[in-house]
Amino acid sequence: LDFMDEFLERADHNILEKARDLDGQVAVDFRPVRGRIEKLGEEQLREICTDGEPDAVNATITLHEVPGELKVAALRNLHRMNPRLLIIVEWNFFLENVLSETSLEFLFNVRQIASDWLEALRVHYSFEEVREVIRSVLTQAGGQVTCPADQRQECYLNIACWRALLEACGFKVVPPNPGILNYADRPDVAGLGDQPWYIAAFQQNESIPIAMVQAVPR
Repeated sequence: LDFMDEFLERADHNILEKARDLDGQVAVDFRPVRGRIEKLGEEQLREICTDGEPDAVNATITLHEVPGELKVAALRNLHRMNPRLLIIVEWNFFLENVLSETSLEFLFNVRQIASDWLEALRVHYSFEEVREVIRSVLTQAGGQVTCPADQRQECYLNIACWRALLEACGFKVVPPNPGILNYADRPDVAGLGDQPWYIAAFQQNESIPIAMVQAVPR
């Protein structure tokens, strides 16, 4: 499910490429559905659930882009699918981020923005100094550039908030299977969280943790 044809086409390509490695082991059937999870219509829901309720629904680093006031709608639409398992992987910290109408614009233009800054600042500063400034402003820890501070909405929530939202939308959080850790790319930073109901999946730049929560419909 995505609202951009380009991303659906890229997913199709990537999935079919991976499927070739599994030839003879599993059948892969990719069916793209265009839309947004927070605005899921009946027709889109029927497309997704053509073969009945999904075994699992996976949302990895995606729900934080849903505008704050629509996060409940997104989770309730996930609940409408009635999946046997819902897996959410998200940032585990609070951050005021971009306005919904500017987030994609910023994402697609960030290289041009950085290039323009570099050109302007190089008049007075060395390349090393300019690079440090640009990196600081563009990183989540150092600042945001896409909208005034008083207009920002919350975008990333910590894992306790995701649990509260899930439970408010008809899900029950379940302890993850520790066997999942066997598939971690970096076992040194993956493990059960400080509470046993989530997995601390990754630590980016030693400051931005990512966590995984599993839930089932109540």
